[in-house]
Amino acid sequence: MVALLDLPDFYKTVHDITLDLIKTPSIVATQGEGRIALKIMNILKASPYFQKHPDNLWLVDVPGGPWPKYTVMALVEGEKNRSSQTVVLLGHIDTVRVEDFGTLKYYAFNPKGLVRHFSSLNIGGDVKEDLDSGKYMFGRGSVDMKSGVAAHMAVLMYLSEIAEGFSGNVLLAATPDEEDMSSGAIAALDELFRLKKERGFEYIALINADYTSPLYPGDDHRYVYLGTVGKLLPSFFIAGRETHVGQCFEGFDPNLLAAELTRLFDMNTDLCDEVEGEVTLPPVSLKQRDLKELYDVQIPFAAQCYYNFFTHSRSPEDIMKLCKEIARKAFVNVITTMEQKRRHYYDKANMPYHPVPYEPLVYSYHEFYQKVISKHPELISNLETLNENLLQDPNIDLREHSLRVVEEVWKQSEEFNNRIPLIIVYFSSAFNARVHIKGEKPSEVRLMDAVKKTVGEITQKTSENISIRKFFPYISDMSIFGISDTPEEIEVLKCNMPAWGKKYFLDTEKIRAINIPMVNIGPYGKDAHKMFERVEMNYSFRIVPQLIFMCISNLLL
Repeated sequence: MVALLDLPDFYKTVHDITLDLIKTPSIVATQGEGRIALKIMNILKASPYFQKHPDNLWLVDVPGGPWPKYTVMALVEGEKNRSSQTVVLLGHIDTVRVEDFGTLKYYAFNPKGLVRHFSSLNIGGDVKEDLDSGKYMFGRGSVDMKSGVAAHMAVLMYLSEIAEGFSGNVLLAATPDEEDMSSGAIAALDELFRLKKERGFEYIALINADYTSPLYPGDDHRYVYLGTVGKLLPSFFIAGRETHVGQCFEGFDPNLLAAELTRLFDMNTDLCDEVEGEVTLPPVSLKQRDLKELYDVQIPFAAQCYYNFFTHSRSPEDIMKLCKEIARKAFVNVITTMEQKRRHYYDKANMPYHPVPYEPLVYSYHEFYQKVISKHPELISNLETLNENLLQDPNIDLREHSLRVVEEVWKQSEEFNNRIPLIIVYFSSAFNARVHIKGEKPSEVRLMDAVKKTVGEITQKTSENISIRKFFPYISDMSIFGISDTPEEIEVLKCNMPAWGKKYFLDTEKIRAINIPMVNIGPYGKDAHKMFERVEMNYSFRIVPQLIFMCISNLLL
């Protein structure tokens, strides 16, 4: 392709496209997702290559939601020697909401207006420094990740101008809905599978362009990531024993057990998943509540909590086993504490003490479901009806849907009839597969070598301090195109996720059939998903597209 010294300067192109995309609001689950897809189509349509090859640019309808949304697919075919080898460029085009901007939310998509208003505020720290430096572009989607999509588009358009100079194919997938259910990436997966079947495409690498940030205060590195972190949402249904507050020691408070679970899980760094010296962030509490809907003087009958779990090496089976162990520990702790309080109260009140022999009953959803249907086979049809009814309500999300199913199974059980406290552990949110690039396959070695060569070349040419790491540390659409868990490990996820095949669908075997070695080469910035979201322009608009371009060159030469 092009010699290192002849690398194009992508800065202006990426800057202008980024600005154009930011000014096109595309908040997840809004009409904006469809509009920005059309915007990207129009930008690419202006390229002579796509005017000459209109069939190489197309939209894929993405199901779900009341408004149309699309994944944009754009293909540039190298003309030097025809080849089936294909590099996929991936980026999402949706953003999170703008309520965090407060009264400035109407400027969230206006970078210049934001800078003007931010300058009038009493802002300190690195936000003030970055604002005054003029090196950053502010705005919703600036770093996450419209600048990344812009870099991909700029590289793709440049490749279209030199198609006669390389072999193989470069395929862009610009996807909506990454911030929610990754339905745009799933639609892209289907397209990749179709192209593999119909045209024999061999996917040798996927380059994602999601955002990168400092990993610690004062971190001046820029990061390139091979592979990605996985994510699970282990959830806990906690059945207590209701009672009047005037007879509180006759009941079992599920809130107390939920609190103990959170104490043991939340920010517990002993539960981080470490691989090759890289460590996930610890579990974090995302919800804890009881299930009482109205006020009364009865203690709650049940509670719910769930925790975000990042994974590098742990499978769904590993997480289920770990969560059951910790749930049992929490249960034992609460039983012990309650007995101590009960004994102390009766001693203080000069009343006879009688222990309550609670057992720390902890089940996986699959275990409990099998236990109940063995005695109540009619539950199967009852759950079918329940699932159909739940699917009619668009306000019931995946987490709530799963909870309702678990609760229904519990209500059919002997434990419910006898008011026996217990915990049911299940999974209740979208699955993000971990992808560990170990270098054990020739395809992985090829990508690793290309990335190392690319980073070495660009680092030598520039003053950037670029470091290669193993796992992209944030949830991303990369998890839709690769998987490290075995089919047996995924089966544990499926049978412990009540909404699997009902409200949530993911063809893990199709992912396994594609399973592309992947790298994230994305823009650098700060405060993604926050009011002061910003992208550093020189690295993101100039160096990132050069990294992407050189990586493609090193793969397809």
